[in-house]
Amino acid sequence: MKLKNKPIKSFDDLPLIMDCEYVATLLGISLNSIYKLCLNGEIKAFKVGKLWRIKRKDFESFIKGE
Repeated sequence: MKLKNKPIKSFDDLPLIMDCEYVATLLGISLNSIYKLCLNGEIKAFKVGKLWRIKRKDFESFIKGE
């Protein structure tokens, strides 16, 4: 999943489900850091096979510190 050229103005502009690479790009941190946040439960995430996925509402909660 790649970031579109369209600017993100609100959480509603994000996909409902995002992969870790997309979230890492949004936050400007490494992919390994995102994996660690998922494994530690700091970002609520789920796995589809071997791949981690993050729901938009869980990403929003993480950003807001909820």
